[in-house]
Amino acid sequence: MFDSHPGSGRRIVFLDVPDAWRADDLSRSLARIIPKGAGADTQLLAVGDWSSAQHDAAHLLASKGIRLIQRAPEPRDRGRKGVSLAVAIGLWLGSLAAGDVLDVIGEVADDPVFDSVGNLAAMRGVAFRRLSHRQV
Repeated sequence: MFDSHPGSGRRIVFLDVPDAWRADDLSRSLARIIPKGAGADTQLLAVGDWSSAQHDAAHLLASKGIRLIQRAPEPRDRGRKGVSLAVAIGLWLGSLAAGDVLDVIGEVADDPVFDSVGNLAAMRGVAFRRLSHRQV
């Protein structure tokens, strides 16, 4: 599912980590997200509310060298959940170049706010894919 892309540059994967995920759930997902032999050109960034997330999940990610990014606590309005993640991704998108690949994996991946992220990625020549946790 996540093969490397010949001739492309870096691959950045944003993983939206739900607060309720346990380390064993995360281990299974990571095995499918990160292909065997993934090199330094692949970066995985885990976005979550680390003050309320399962500590064993955060520890597992950090022990694998995965960068943890703090997101705002989940809003009461479920319609705004993806905005925090989209803003974080937008900041990273500015550092990507044509040929790079940007993946977003999370329960908010179908949020319409990511249509804008995809449009910006296309303007920069960055391949953009979004997947829900169910697809991984």
